Amino acid sequence: MVVNNPQQQFAAALAMIRKQLNNERVYNTWFDCLQFERFDPEQKTLLVRVPSKYVYEYLEQYGVKMLSWALSSVFGNGVGLQYRVMTEPPYTDMTTYMQEHGLNLGNGIPHIQHPNARVDLEDGLREELKRLNGRAPQWLPGYDMVAGWLRDNHRRGLLCLGTPGTGKSLVCAHVLPNLIGIQDTAVVTAQEMMLYDNKAREWRIDQLLRKRCVVIDGLAPEHAIAKNYATTRRPFFELCDAAEQRGILLVITTSLYTVAARPVLYQSSIQEVFGDDVLSRLRAITHCALFEGDNMRP
Repeated sequence: MVVNNPQQQFAAALAMIRKQLNNERVYNTWFDCLQFERFDPEQKTLLVRVPSKYVYEYLEQYGVKMLSWALSSVFGNGVGLQYRVMTEPPYTDMTTYMQEHGLNLGNGIPHIQHPNARVDLEDGLREELKRLNGRAPQWLPGYDMVAGWLRDNHRRGLLCLGTPGTGKSLVCAHVLPNLIGIQDTAVVTAQEMMLYDNKAREWRIDQLLRKRCVVIDGLAPEHAIAKNYATTRRPFFELCDAAEQRGILLVITTSLYTVAARPVLYQSSIQEVFGDDVLSRLRAITHCALFEGDNMRP
């Protein structure tokens, strides 16, 4: 088959897939992000760009039959498909990256500047502890890091690492959402992030990806992969990827560690559980706050 305009032919193949799937969410997530790069008529090889390794892995595992059917219908039998995983330049300011790529992402990750961070954080802790158990607050070293981040987050999220019972959940899940001041904020446990909402007929992660700010409490090794029947997702990877690409502010608490923390405190590392791609994104889009000390839970 002679291809006069391979880019249009590729667009036609994607349109066939969209019609066949009859599920806009699935199509938008996994197929609409594919970008034509070139077609070699002699080798009958099509090269397409994908935004991340995760999309490539999903297509190779679950979408290869659909792609083969559509591409063969347009380009003829025997067409080969190759992927180019797009690499992102090492910008420290993701706003520059987004502007250069023409992404309509507003102002990137929200810029928080809270001049009375220390005082307001203490007041918030006092009110929350009074509501929970009537105890007086104890200022912990990790709270100084949180207050510094709240004073000026430099358009980055917050990753709180530490052993259980050192105040991470108290400050991040209960106090910070009121001080951040972002209306479209979701606060969930890491386990809730993994669930499929049968009533809404969508994954909880897809709901979180539409938020401006997401607080994930209690990230652990069991939160690497989510399954619902034959569908497998990596919610935390998707969230980190969207945070970098679309400017979602992430606040995360975990007992996992990174190279910025002393490994002797923790059982597993973020890199071991979620991989290099997640760790790389977290380094780019979050500040790290370390919570150390004894378990303070009664």
